[in-house]
Amino acid sequence: SVIMMAKDVMLKSAQLVIEAQKAMNNFSDPNKSYTLANAGKEVSCALNKTMQCIPGQQEVEDTISNINNLTTQINSAKFPKSGRPYGELQSQLNRAADQLTDATSDVVQTAPNPTQLASTTRHFGEVLGNMMECSMDMAGQTGVGETKTQMVSTMMNVTSVSSTFLSSA
Repeated sequence: SVIMMAKDVMLKSAQLVIEAQKAMNNFSDPNKSYTLANAGKEVSCALNKTMQCIPGQQEVEDTISNINNLTTQINSAKFPKSGRPYGELQSQLNRAADQLTDATSDVVQTAPNPTQLASTTRHFGEVLGNMMECSMDMAGQTGVGETKTQMVSTMMNVTSVSSTFLSSA
C-alpha cells in the first residue's frame, strides 16, 4: 500500500508541475491560482495518505499532536491546581522525569522497528503528559513570578525537544 500511495504522490506531483507550466504560459488565466492551489492540495493529501500507511507513523503523529496541545496549554498560563501538597508534586515530578528517561530510551531502541515504535511513542506521550500535568500543577501553586516564568520556560523547552525527538524517531 505504501508503494501504491507513493505512486499516487508521483502522479499528483506530475499534475502539479503540468499546472505550474500552464500557469506560466498563460499569465492572464484568472483560474491559475485556484488550479495550482488545488493541485498542491492533492499532492499534500497524497503524501498524508502515504505517511498513514507506514506502520507506527499515525501513533507518532498523534503523540506529537498531543504534545502540541500541551504546549498550547502551557502558553495559556492557565494551570490547574489540584490542591496536592507541593512536596508531593515534587516527588511525583522526580518519578515522572525518571520514567520519561526510560521512555526516551525505549523510543530510541525501537526507532528502527515502526511497529514497536508505535507503542513506545504512545507510552512516551503518556509519561510526558503526566510529567507536564505535575509541572503545570506546581506552576499553578507557585506564587513567585520569576520561579513561575522559569518553570514555564522549562516546560516549553521540554515539549519542544520532545516533538523534535519524536519527529526524528
